[in-house]
Amino acid sequence: MFGIDGAWKNTYKGDGRTARGNSFKTTLSAKIINILPNGNFQIEGRKKIVVNGEEELIKITGEVRPDDISADNTVPSYKVANVEISYKGKGTMTQGAKPGILTRILNWIF
Repeated sequence: MFGIDGAWKNTYKGDGRTARGNSFKTTLSAKIINILPNGNFQIEGRKKIVVNGEEELIKITGEVRPDDISADNTVPSYKVANVEISYKGKGTMTQGAKPGILTRILNWIF
């Protein structure tokens, strides 16, 4: 009798760490992009900051009641309903956090 015996073993052992910490307090201008049927304003604002060659983009969208707009035309972020705040970075630190091309190809294959 003929017999075939085989085994396949795929092992990956890796170790890595990336750390990134950011803290910011900023004032962001926003514009009214729509007036909703209930009279509230739909707002959107963006701000780009470049620090040490790193580009940071802050974006806010949400809904503001006209009564929450102060006399100096400001609204604290905690008074923005359905708020979405995104904070994205682009630069050397961001690139260093991504796996290299060889790692991405091997992950795709296996």
